[in-house]
Amino acid sequence: MPKPCCTKGLEEDDWDWLQTEPKTDDQKDKADARPVETFENSVNGEEFQKLCNEVAANLEGFRNLPERQEQQSNLKNALEFICKQNKAFNDGKSLFFCGPTHLSVLGKHRRISGLIDNREPSDIPCFGGSASVPIQENPEMYASNLLDKLKKTGGPPEEFHTPKKFLTGVRNHLDCNCCTVFATVAAIETAFLMNNPKLDNSLDLAEQTLLNCESGYMGEKGCDGAPDLRTYLKYTIEHLDGQLPEEATDPYKAEKFAGHMSENNQGLEKFDSGVKVTDLVYLEDVPDETLKALLLKHGAVVVAISPDSETDKTLRNYKGGIIDIKSKNSTERKHAVTLVGYGIQGETPYWKLKNSWGTDWGEEGFMRVKQGKEYSIITKYAMVPIVQKDKKN
Repeated sequence: MPKPCCTKGLEEDDWDWLQTEPKTDDQKDKADARPVETFENSVNGEEFQKLCNEVAANLEGFRNLPERQEQQSNLKNALEFICKQNKAFNDGKSLFFCGPTHLSVLGKHRRISGLIDNREPSDIPCFGGSASVPIQENPEMYASNLLDKLKKTGGPPEEFHTPKKFLTGVRNHLDCNCCTVFATVAAIETAFLMNNPKLDNSLDLAEQTLLNCESGYMGEKGCDGAPDLRTYLKYTIEHLDGQLPEEATDPYKAEKFAGHMSENNQGLEKFDSGVKVTDLVYLEDVPDETLKALLLKHGAVVVAISPDSETDKTLRNYKGGIIDIKSKNSTERKHAVTLVGYGIQGETPYWKLKNSWGTDWGEEGFMRVKQGKEYSIITKYAMVPIVQKDKKN
């Protein structure tokens, strides 16, 4: 049997599981609140102008915005969809509702997917011990051991939500399509919080540092996206010694090589978090039970969703509930997000995802999608950082 490449977590005494926090009554009732506004009286006149101004107020930090007339046209098109969808929600024919967001006025001007899935299956190594082993050989072993251990304790619970003390704030990557950077940093932040109790969830690590990685590293294209979910986690391990600086040290500029940092982050002031990323686990075609086991162990799992033509309008205008439309699972561009929970609303099982489109979008920056191959827009990629205490501490 080959030596596991991802050794952290394979020892018998290291298998511990996160415990979920009970949801409040407000959280339980939120998705069932009907009726919601349909906005059918907001398409014209003063109400429309007022709404357009309110939504446009959330565009701070965006560059290269469409002209005002185009913004209004985009919003009108969005309101037609929102009205139709919210009527379906109010009638009990759908489980999610929509509303105007900053993406509503940007329209097609703003692409919402930054993971360019045009690669062939690869043998990119993972980083355990002194020798690299092809990644496709051993993450499956890690996942199998993880799932076996979980089954011995009774299997995954019916519902789980990563405790808030391990979740940092929702960010906004603005009009730079670097969703993979933000999803990766969100998972690293959760891993650091879980492994160092001296840190708290005000932790804010610098996405700009990863965006500033060497041009073309693993095919990355900066604000035009990355071809592989592993790109920036691998870069963190190989070039940053498993660490990231704080946001205040290298503030996000939504542009590659912006600000004072040079290419490849030369002269970067490091942040001593007391822990570091030493390895990663990456899987494809992940069964639901394995995805749950990864979440229970690591608290945050980087995944990808597929915003095909059928789901594009939904994602741009989503405000709450469980997305329950069928997905065609496009193989071209995808959007990286972070899985932080799962549960059941009524009789509908769902995944809870942390996005990077700001808190005015979705359920304060989060979304829920229906589980099940036919409905779920999760494309079944899964990645988690493996974190250990820094030997210097």
